[in-house]
Amino acid sequence: MIRVKILILSVLLIIGVPAIAFAHAHLVSSSPAVGATASAPTNLEMTFSEGIELGLSKFELTGPTGLVGGVSVAFGGDNKTVQLHLSAPLPAGSYTIRWHVVSVDTHRTEGTFSFSVK
Repeated sequence: MIRVKILILSVLLIIGVPAIAFAHAHLVSSSPAVGATASAPTNLEMTFSEGIELGLSKFELTGPTGLVGGVSVAFGGDNKTVQLHLSAPLPAGSYTIRWHVVSVDTHRTEGTFSFSVK
């Protein structure tokens, strides 16, 4: 009877562990929020569902005149939150952030979101 219980527990662990191992980092929240209108931000923040490898990830901000320069990227207190520091406040217009991240378990995800500045 004990062998049967151990076998059942082993099978359940084998089935459950791959689900954890195949997780990906997805965007959970952002500031400005997705689709929001902000007032001339100088910092943008993105929080992911799991830790990411900042050195293997890429973030691109485009606006009314194309690619926005003067953007530096850093972790915001943990390896799930990324801050984009801008060299100057963003002028009025529509902006899009395109991101490609590699999670700490090496899975890649990407996405975009937009916001406006008034």
